[in-house]
Amino acid sequence: MNAPEIKSAEGKTAKKRLEGLLYGEELNSSPKIEIETTLIKDVDKFDKFGRLLGVIWFNGVNINDWLVAEGLAVVYP
Repeated sequence: MNAPEIKSAEGKTAKKRLEGLLYGEELNSSPKIEIETTLIKDVDKFDKFGRLLGVIWFNGVNINDWLVAEGLAVVYP
């Protein structure tokens, strides 16, 4: 997925919404965060910029899918 840069207006909106999710404004439960990095065989764990690639799970919610569903990120081919 591809999300807007954090300093852009869209990035600030995405950050605020994600903070709401993580701090309980959208989900009420004790936090449990998991990161999966080995989802696709033969795909590097890091992108060409050295950023870790993976799926973030929070209380059973796939954050990657949530960001896309909320229009805060797009699927990156």
